[in-house]
Amino acid sequence: MARQTPDEEEGVPPPVTEAEMEAVITRLQSKKRAPGPDGVHGRVLAIALGHLGDSLRELFDRCMQCGQFPGAWKEGRLCLLPKAGRTPDSASGVRPVVLLNEAGKALEKIVASRLVQHLEEGSGPGLSEFQFGFRARRSTVDALKRLRAVTAEAENGREVVVAVSLDIANAFNSLPHVVIREALKYFGVPPYLGRLLEAYLSDRRVGLENRSGSVEWWRVGCGVPQGSVLGPILWDIGYDWVLRGRLLPGMGVLCYADDTLVYSRGRNYKEAARLAEVGLDLVISRIESLGLRVRIDKTEALLFRGTGRKGPPPGATLQIGEGRVRMSPQIKYLGLILDGGWTFGPHFAMVGPKVVKVASALGRLLPNLGGPSAACRQLYSGVCRSMATYGAPVWADRLTAKNKAALRTAQRTIAVRVIRGYRTVSWAAAAALPTVSLALTTCVGRPRGSRRLNITIVARRWTLPSTPSRCARDGRCCVKV
Repeated sequence: MARQTPDEEEGVPPPVTEAEMEAVITRLQSKKRAPGPDGVHGRVLAIALGHLGDSLRELFDRCMQCGQFPGAWKEGRLCLLPKAGRTPDSASGVRPVVLLNEAGKALEKIVASRLVQHLEEGSGPGLSEFQFGFRARRSTVDALKRLRAVTAEAENGREVVVAVSLDIANAFNSLPHVVIREALKYFGVPPYLGRLLEAYLSDRRVGLENRSGSVEWWRVGCGVPQGSVLGPILWDIGYDWVLRGRLLPGMGVLCYADDTLVYSRGRNYKEAARLAEVGLDLVISRIESLGLRVRIDKTEALLFRGTGRKGPPPGATLQIGEGRVRMSPQIKYLGLILDGGWTFGPHFAMVGPKVVKVASALGRLLPNLGGPSAACRQLYSGVCRSMATYGAPVWADRLTAKNKAALRTAQRTIAVRVIRGYRTVSWAAAAALPTVSLALTTCVGRPRGSRRLNITIVARRWTLPSTPSRCARDGRCCVKV
């Protein structure tokens, strides 16, 4: 692994490079986000950097040399976005997002890239392998596939798995800054980055417009700003200590950002449940020692029992602290509804009507006569398809006839709108006519240069040239579902 240079060890920061400034400009040009308190949009700043790039680059160098983060870049406007299905008057019914100045976020981008490089290539410890959130080449699908691999291994050994999904109350806004500072020391970040991040976390303020129209400013001593560039990586750094705790054999923790799942294996439910209760006490105690709080009322538990094994006793519960969590037949984790046998029946029963509802709502914008062009209709169909195929690498091999029927119902609704057809058009005709069909195909094969088996769900073109020729070039084999 790469080590710190002598200058970095002495606290002398390397100058900002052309590549780092180009990455900043690319980000400013690609993002469509609201501006910060100064009102300067990111695309406007990207144009201005053609003339002011050298001056801003020199300013970034001076900030790193002095270990100072300008105060104006630590102030943000707080926007409260309502959460679906919740009362907007309550604190839990809104999602706080902080709008920051784009110039400050440009410096954050450079600092974040150097911080990630240190964690991945530096001589100190890296982030836990069980953290899948906010990391390159990792996603929710990878976390779900890891969980499924754990349950498959347990099933092969004639064991069951008890999984408990923890809900951390107001996680990103509650992590104390002192925890982040101590974590930065543990990871051994270069001294110049440590000084700059210390200044970044100090004296932060957020402004909120009150009912009279004036802005009230509040000082912030905890949490990572949602809307900042450094926020996600600072969360991973501060929360990493929870994932490094020692657990008993047969126990484990998986995490995507703050979505923490604790699992335990046993020869039967009783043994796995007893081990899970011990592991939960250990994990929750570490979470609370960071100043965070677990909501027991929103915590869910599920037994993965495999095929041919009995489920938990009726009314079974887990003792977690002073509360109890009931064993559920299914839980929602990272966007998928999981059941004890990995059948995904409850998931497709939920996602089918949901996609149909969205397709029907958007379909009102796509009349048969006139209306948007074919390109717009394909874009609309892509929105619905992404909802239907989310998590496909996890459930691709469990597409039973019933699950396919749930997807085809949604598929027909989408396809009819794309082809400008009547509601009496059959599924087969509606799916065959569009330029880009919404039919799902399962691609199973080994891409060139890959050592592992990939199972993905992709959209299949029905016009010439046909899909098999494209798959042949990619070294994959496509089978229509």
